[in-house]
Amino acid sequence: FPVTIGGCIILGFGCFFFDQKKYRWQRSESLVAHFLLGILLLSIVLRGIEGFLLSRHGDAFICYLTANRKLVSTGGSQIFLDHPIYFLSSSWEYLYLWGDVFFFHGAHTGLAESQRFAQWCSAFIAHAGLIAIAYQFARLLRANRIWALLSAVSVSSVPVLRWMQNLPKNDCGIAFWGLGACLLLELAVQSEEKAQKRKIFFAAGVLFGLTVIGKIAAISIVTGK
Repeated sequence: FPVTIGGCIILGFGCFFFDQKKYRWQRSESLVAHFLLGILLLSIVLRGIEGFLLSRHGDAFICYLTANRKLVSTGGSQIFLDHPIYFLSSSWEYLYLWGDVFFFHGAHTGLAESQRFAQWCSAFIAHAGLIAIAYQFARLLRANRIWALLSAVSVSSVPVLRWMQNLPKNDCGIAFWGLGACLLLELAVQSEEKAQKRKIFFAAGVLFGLTVIGKIAAISIVTGK
């Protein structure tokens, strides 16, 4: 990814400086944009393919996957009182719950299938959502299409996120909700219709609430500190 980003920047500047005619620059810009878009799509597809491989990360089996399995198998919320650690799985993980709903048919059944479902939620919802938010934020900051796509590629290749983009955890999911709420706030500020502004603020508040419930450390996103 660093090589890709560096190559795209060099290619972009090269097109700008060496293609003096407008139509040539537009054509070069389109080629670079399609190349970057292809990189992003490839990143999402590869994460989806990796989702077939079952992760052995310990955190998922402490609470993120086990809480949903317990909730479906017992049919009640008593598990949160019996095992308080499951409160760490009370927000984004409810998407993972559907994997157990679909594949749980008795003790020890559907374990691999439900984990793959959770990993695909991280890859296709959280990871892809972060890419879309990064692109939209850049566009709101008046960046052109090339720089907006480069921003999305940069977010997709951040080391701290890259290794967990398809893990059955909530890190990418909470980041997706928190940054999505920030994006909605920016859209609300720019909106001129009061009714629409209220609706967007309400949606941002819901996402901020889900963010804090899912990971208390995300309070820094909500407060801006």
